[in-house]
Amino acid sequence: MTRQFLQDSKDILRGAKASLAGAGGRLTARILLMLAAGNWYGVTALGLLGETAALIEITAAIGALGLRRALLGILAKAEISKKPLQQCIIDAVLLVLVVGGSLCLLLVLIWPLIHAGGHQVPAAVAIAVPCIMLTEVALAATRFRRIIRWNVLSRSIVEPWSFLILVIVGHWLELGMSVLLWAYLLSLILAMGIALIGLIRVYTWRRLLSFTPKPVNAIQIAQISFPTGLLEISSMLFRRIDILILGLVAGPAATGVYYMAQQVATVVHKIHDLFEPMMSPVIAQAEQRGDHQQIGTQLATTCRWILTIQLGIAAPLVIFGAGVLDSFGAGFATGMLAMTILFLGEIADGSFALSELPLVFARPKIPPLLAGCALLLEIAAVYLLGRLYGPVGAAMGFSVAMLVLCVLRLTLLHHTFRLQLLNLTFIPALIITALLAALLLILQQTLTPFTGISLWATILLTLISYLLLIRRFALSPADIELFQNLRKPA
Repeated sequence: MTRQFLQDSKDILRGAKASLAGAGGRLTARILLMLAAGNWYGVTALGLLGETAALIEITAAIGALGLRRALLGILAKAEISKKPLQQCIIDAVLLVLVVGGSLCLLLVLIWPLIHAGGHQVPAAVAIAVPCIMLTEVALAATRFRRIIRWNVLSRSIVEPWSFLILVIVGHWLELGMSVLLWAYLLSLILAMGIALIGLIRVYTWRRLLSFTPKPVNAIQIAQISFPTGLLEISSMLFRRIDILILGLVAGPAATGVYYMAQQVATVVHKIHDLFEPMMSPVIAQAEQRGDHQQIGTQLATTCRWILTIQLGIAAPLVIFGAGVLDSFGAGFATGMLAMTILFLGEIADGSFALSELPLVFARPKIPPLLAGCALLLEIAAVYLLGRLYGPVGAAMGFSVAMLVLCVLRLTLLHHTFRLQLLNLTFIPALIITALLAALLLILQQTLTPFTGISLWATILLTLISYLLLIRRFALSPADIELFQNLRKPA
């Protein structure tokens, strides 16, 4: 176990720990928001929020050109060549301001055509596009310094909690259904403000302003990040295009049911999000060193950790799915089967999504091709199955696409770098999950149905029990050695 591996693992776990603190708060805020939105505004209003957010975030992903990841590689090369990082950052800011502003204006102009169905959706929401793009650049720059707290503060605290608070205030003032959309926009503006404060604190305002934005450099950044941009757009579309298509073929009510099921299912994908912010700079810098062996070891270990945690969360949420969805308001429990199917896709993608990072930095043209194939499959499957089976059909289309993408990523990773992530150390977590799920099914059939506090207490107790069993029976010898080394003083 090399010194570099230990240092990288320490940074990754430190980042995940910081992200976990924020993720707990983000998850709590998201649950409370869904409870409030579902019970106060209903299925249709939630469907409109889902459709609008999908459109805004897809547009922002198109404009961001993959800078969330590509900027890390650009900064890594600049650091090695002794070039000022602030110049790269200022050029990237110029790029997103020009592209983001243009896309925002375009959306405002075509807004009446997009929302011609009679629902009142304010065009001002389009301002969210450049806000999201600027936030991504600022947070990527701070993550390059392996500083994660600004990412946590912006994405996991300010954005979700301000959204929730604004919805509560709007309901109290009786401002109508548009409250959800205005709260969404304002929360993104506040998150952007925090991200920019973090950027200034890390790189200093004086140093940033000492460099003049250069349009030529901005164009070069766009050219470098374009392949990664295609990948980022595809990744965004995976969890947004299904909502838009279902809205077209099944209407806002069905979309609302699906959107709620998706919000629950994506909880497991958030585990990937805990590790990705710090894994990206670690893999980018290891790729610059040409250390593929360490990349393989780091990926195999981290992907197994992610899958292990995901399984423990998914099992009780699936088994008690009807009660979980019913907690968010009348009519949402009909999405239980859709939610169960969505979990399969989310686990497959979340567990091994990090496997694309070496390809992103070393073979940037490959990941967009893989994602493009899976995206075309998802679009076709969601359209055909969504028309026939509504939310369940859309969930089937999404999960099939994610499973195919997972297989393609692992295959290309092995073919390109001779890296094999799957091994026998994955088996103990699968066995523990199966046994625990069987026990929960027995309890569900023999005891009084769990509702309210008893439902969520049972889910929490199940997760705690699962983690204790994992700690006792599923840690590999390498895990134990790693944690022992990390406990030693530097």
